[in-house]
Amino acid sequence: MSQELSSTAEIVASEATWTGWYGRVSVLLAIVVAAPIWIVTYPPLVDYPNHLARGYILYHLHDVPSFAEHFESSYLTTPSLAMDAFMLALQPICEVPTAGKLFLTLTLWLWLSGWHVLGRAIHGRPTWLALGGALFAYHSMFLYGFTNFSFGLGYFLWATAAWVYWRAAWSWPRLVAMAILAVGAYFTHMSAYLFLAGTVFAVTGWDTLQQRKITRSLLLGILPIMTPSVFFLRGGGSGSGVAWNTLQGKIVGALCLVRGYDRRMDIAFIVAVTVFVVMFIFWSRGLPSNNGILVAGLGCIAMFLIGPVEIFGGSPADTRFLPPAAALVILALDREFPRKQATALLVMFLCLVLFRYGMIVSFWRSFDADLCEQVALFAEFPREARVYPIVKISEQPEEQKLGLASFHVIDYAVLERQVYVPNLVAFAGQQPIQYKTPRLTYHGNAERYPARAEVDWPKIFASYDYLWCYHVPENDLKYLRQHATVVAAQGGGVILRVTKNR
Repeated sequence: MSQELSSTAEIVASEATWTGWYGRVSVLLAIVVAAPIWIVTYPPLVDYPNHLARGYILYHLHDVPSFAEHFESSYLTTPSLAMDAFMLALQPICEVPTAGKLFLTLTLWLWLSGWHVLGRAIHGRPTWLALGGALFAYHSMFLYGFTNFSFGLGYFLWATAAWVYWRAAWSWPRLVAMAILAVGAYFTHMSAYLFLAGTVFAVTGWDTLQQRKITRSLLLGILPIMTPSVFFLRGGGSGSGVAWNTLQGKIVGALCLVRGYDRRMDIAFIVAVTVFVVMFIFWSRGLPSNNGILVAGLGCIAMFLIGPVEIFGGSPADTRFLPPAAALVILALDREFPRKQATALLVMFLCLVLFRYGMIVSFWRSFDADLCEQVALFAEFPREARVYPIVKISEQPEEQKLGLASFHVIDYAVLERQVYVPNLVAFAGQQPIQYKTPRLTYHGNAERYPARAEVDWPKIFASYDYLWCYHVPENDLKYLRQHATVVAAQGGGVILRVTKNR
């Protein structure tokens, strides 16, 4: 083995080298983390098909008459453009599903490399603790398909690393570059900018307390971070209202970094991670930490504890603070270990990572055949048809999380058949496309299937040409067959053509 792990009596976390075992393990982890995306045909991330459909509509907005009729675009007040911009850039050279997988891969690699560059900026050289990002890459928000948010996390780490590198000697080129990075964070996803600004203010505040004065250099470091505030003044974003989490919700949210699809497997994994953390603490000796970065990370934890679950239409708002908290707290630390214990911890860590991604691949592959069946079924839709989706999600907790991936699968019909559906996530000020006309849907909440009496069926039948039903109860299907004709059925899905009164 290299000098990193073999020839020194004490292994210091911040004494890794890219040309040694640290670099080799990092490359291995980059491959392992991206593998699930490419093993399956359709990554079952809940909101992911929605992002694909939005990007496709934006690119073809003026080419497809039904798109031009029902949608309009707006970019300048939208603080969530990462995947939409990426999809627009890549559609001239590759298919939408491939572009989507490339974006997911880039998102994961941006997250992993962000840990590396921020760790290097903090400690002056790579730190073994940066490998921890691989354990948390598939956090709950990523599994729910919050792709812009997830991309923004990696962007935040890179932008913060640049700020940490440059803060010792600001120059006009650096200030301008930092201002551009701050604006980019805002348009990538608003949370990326909020995490960046929060970290800058936390570190600056800590340094001010330590020096007992605020210097010109500290003030200059804040200045470029304020640049995106002009977009807030213009009214970017939308949504209103605040909702607070329950104690149970906070406990579940606290596990967002390590939860998967099966409760028993999750418990086993959490126990294993806990054992690893205990051994890490027991075997390590502390070295001076970067207290400003540590304060920023602890501030994110505090925001999770006291913050609401929903604000400005975004949910879960509180849980979103935990991925940046993990990165900031872990990377702020430095530790040294006896050589044998350091090697044992590395082996244990790699086993945890392989176990985590083995679980994810297993569950994804078990669901991929169902998704492929439904996407193939969509070939029965005429082009530009108006389709009303009706999806029943299992209420069993063990089945619900993976089953939620079927809720937006109808959006693949937008790509293949250019159909109109009412369930795109497209709100003014939040996404770059909006509906021109009011949407008619009673099945827009994935976690609540309405009773038949709650739905104004005559309006549905008058407004849509086809129905796509997935795992719909037999009694409801029997009722729908009285007003529509079965066109095709496959797996748990049924396509019905609405009978129009002449």
